[in-house]
Amino acid sequence: MNKTKILFPLMFLAMFLWGTSWPSAKILVEYAPPYIISFWRLFFVSISALFIVLVLRLSFKIDKKSIFFVMLTGLCNAIYSLFHFAGLEFGFAGLGGVLVTTSIPILSFILMQFLRYKEAKRRGIIIKKPPMNQIFGLCLGVLSGALLLNLTNFTELFSRANIFFLLAAITWVTLSMFSKNVKSHPLLLNFYVSLFSLLFFSPILFFDGVFFIFEADFRFFMAMFLVAFLSTAIGTGIYYYGIKILGVVKTNAFNLLVPPSALIMSFFMLNEIPSISTVFGTVLALFAIYFINIYKKKEK
Repeated sequence: MNKTKILFPLMFLAMFLWGTSWPSAKILVEYAPPYIISFWRLFFVSISALFIVLVLRLSFKIDKKSIFFVMLTGLCNAIYSLFHFAGLEFGFAGLGGVLVTTSIPILSFILMQFLRYKEAKRRGIIIKKPPMNQIFGLCLGVLSGALLLNLTNFTELFSRANIFFLLAAITWVTLSMFSKNVKSHPLLLNFYVSLFSLLFFSPILFFDGVFFIFEADFRFFMAMFLVAFLSTAIGTGIYYYGIKILGVVKTNAFNLLVPPSALIMSFFMLNEIPSISTVFGTVLALFAIYFINIYKKKEK
C-alpha cells in the first residue's frame, strides 16, 4: 500500500518529464541538424541506460534468438529519433508532442485489427468485430487527427512537420511490434536498443559539425540532460516500475498526461500558444485512447 502511495506522484513526475522532453528537444535542434542531435541524444541515452543497468546489477545476458529483434528495434529507434527531431525542426513542440503520442496507440490499434483480420482470413475463420467502445474511440481518433492536422488548410496538412511527426509515430508502432519478440528485462532492452541505435548512427562521426557539442552552451546541455537522462532514464525507469507494481492497464492510463504536459511546457518554455483546433484535438485524442486501450480492459 505504501509503495502505491509513493508510486502515484512518481508516475505523475514521469509523465511530466516525458511531456517536457518535447520542448527540450525543440531547443536542441536550434544547435545542429536533426541527424547530429539524434546521434548525441542516443549517445547520452546509452550512457544513462548503462548506468541504470549497473546500479540495479542486471545481467547483460540476452537470449540469442532475441538479438535479431533487438537490432531491428534499434534500427527503428534510430529512424524514430531522426523523424522526431526533423519534425521539431520545422514544427511546434506542443503539436508534435500531442500528434505523435496520441497517434501511436490509435495506429497500433488499427495495425493489430488489420493483422487479426489477415490471420483470420488465412485460417478461414470468422472473427468478431471490435466492441463498440473501441469503434467509438477509433471515430474520435479520426476526428482528433483531422483537428490536429488541420485538414481545412491543405498547405499545413502536407507540411514537413506533420509528415515527419506521422512518420515518427508509424516508426514507433513498428518498433513496438519488434520489441515484443525480445525476451529480456525492459531496462536491459532499453540499453541494448539505445546502443544498437547509436551504432547505426556512428557514421555521423565523420560528418562536419558533429563535434559542435564541445562548444555548446549551458542551455544546450540542460536540454540534453532533460531529454536523455531525466526523461528517458528516470522517467522510463519509473514507468517500468509502475508496470511492476500497478500493472500494465493502470500504468498506461498515466500516458494520457503526456500530451497536455507537452502543450503546457511548450507554452512556458517556448511561448508556443496552441490553436483552438489543437486543444480540441488533444481532448478528443485523449478520449479516443481511453475508449480504445483502457475502457474495455478496465471492465475486465
